[in-house]
Amino acid sequence: MPIREAMRDLARDGLLTIVPLRGTTVCSITTDQIHELFDLRQAIECLAAQRATENGPTPELLVYRDLMEQSRQPEAEMEWDNNYNTGHEFHIELVRASGNALLLDIYLPLRARYNILTRLARFYDKEWILKTVDDHLAILQAVIDRDPERAHREMSEHLERSYQSKLKIVGATRRTASFAGAASVIPPKPRQ
Repeated sequence: MPIREAMRDLARDGLLTIVPLRGTTVCSITTDQIHELFDLRQAIECLAAQRATENGPTPELLVYRDLMEQSRQPEAEMEWDNNYNTGHEFHIELVRASGNALLLDIYLPLRARYNILTRLARFYDKEWILKTVDDHLAILQAVIDRDPERAHREMSEHLERSYQSKLKIVGATRRTASFAGAASVIPPKPRQ
């Protein structure tokens, strides 16, 4: 893919701002955007967890049990990128296992916006990364047990912890000014 097309795709996904004759900048992420992203993730991923449970686990989804068990390591031995990639792919596979193609089409661009914050967790919230393995295994077990209420609850609680982690990251990046647009981050509004 040529660079120009890739940049247009990133701009479409809300990751870049292209101003003709002025240049291109990386978009900042505000707490308002984090609130909005997590509202959508709650709606999409909790529904996906329920539907995947009703459909039963797919063979592709079951593969993640072993992958996540293998990623349970002491922090000193943790392969942060592998853990991130496994979790990222697990969420996508769970939405795919919902059997709703439109839900997946809506979810994938949303996930691209979210990836920036998740990758920063390696530097700012390693405790959260370690907890996600247990969260993902609990969600998967609820799907395997065909318990849609528990799958919904486990996903919702996981997303709430992830939301709190991302607010922590934005606060850390604002203090260190190492994040694109960190100066534009506004204080969080209370979640309801």
